[in-house]
Amino acid sequence: MGSREHPSREQGERIRNQSFVSGISLNGISWEQLARYPMIVNIRSPQHNKTVQAHFLKFGQTLKVDYEVREDSTILSMVKQGLGAAVMARLAAEPIPEPI
Repeated sequence: MGSREHPSREQGERIRNQSFVSGISLNGISWEQLARYPMIVNIRSPQHNKTVQAHFLKFGQTLKVDYEVREDSTILSMVKQGLGAAVMARLAAEPIPEPI
């Protein structure tokens, strides 16, 4: 997984204000902070992944993928287990399980 440190809460552009759900248990995290997490993506959603990458680039970050999976439910399970973070369309993640 690498040695990325988990970010603390800071001011700045916040993901929860976007049309995405961040897929981590922190409310109001910036794209810069999210880039420090191991990232999980759905390999069957290339257009979504390009959109997420564009958002990372907009805020001076790069999407560094640590895990590629095929199902959104797998992403949510991995996030819930603390294996990483994901940026998903809110509709794809609903119902969002606790404590995500």
